[in-house]
Amino acid sequence: MRTQATFRWSSEDPNPARALTGVIADGLAAAGFGCTDIEDLDFAYAFRSLVGRRNFFLMVGEVDDGVRQWLVSTKSELGVFAYLMGSRDHQEYEVLTGVLHDLLGSLPGLTDLRWYSLEDYNERPDTDWAATPGS
Repeated sequence: MRTQATFRWSSEDPNPARALTGVIADGLAAAGFGCTDIEDLDFAYAFRSLVGRRNFFLMVGEVDDGVRQWLVSTKSELGVFAYLMGSRDHQEYEVLTGVLHDLLGSLPGLTDLRWYSLEDYNERPDTDWAATPGS
């Protein structure tokens, strides 16, 4: 499942990472997802979002790795016990990444949007990516 997005984007804001995180959180909230306050993690900004009945942790940071200038990472907070009891989060992931894809794609000046699975981002980012989260 492709849950990590990278892209190029620039801003005149003195704190572009915070500004970008705010735009993403506001966009998700406008789409009907609950969002917590944004946290400063020193290396990135993060917040949680409620999609259906599932909580997701989203982290936004500048990685400045060539075409992968920015990273938006999504992680389900589905617990091990819930997973063992048969709960899954695939549908919620599809909804979240679909809305996130549309939101990012609508940002002025955003280019080179790429989607990765966590494994592909960590191990093969130059070759194993897709233009959409569902591909």
